[in-house]
Amino acid sequence: MQIFSPEFLDRVGVPLINITTHSAGVPGTEPYERAKERGVKLIGATAHYVTPTSTPARSSSRTRSASATATTSDADAAGGDIERTVLARAVTWHCEDRILRHGNTTVVF
Repeated sequence: MQIFSPEFLDRVGVPLINITTHSAGVPGTEPYERAKERGVKLIGATAHYVTPTSTPARSSSRTRSASATATTSDADAAGGDIERTVLARAVTWHCEDRILRHGNTTVVF
């Protein structure tokens, strides 16, 4: 996770949204490939507001990575779909003023 400085966020001047991919406890780069290697069955993504100290969650989703015969490309495709869905939902909710932030917690109406 990248933490941005308060100065950087002040210069940007608008809320930033970050997408984090996750595969049931498989951190690091290439999460879908590593999840496939470990036999992980769930993959997902979470959208966050970016803050100087943390990234409070605002939208997340998960799906089955694929069957036992699926390839890493299949998992990548499923993960990409989830990432796009989560980002679109998060941006929509932000634009509709449906998100209330309180510290590291977000509430979606």
